[in-house]
Amino acid sequence: ITMSAVREWAASQDTGVLE
Repeated sequence: ITMSAVREWAASQDTGVLE
């Protein structure tokens, strides 16, 4: 998994955990 994917996932989840 790439950092880009993680950031996109976090944004879609809108949790802010991986902000």
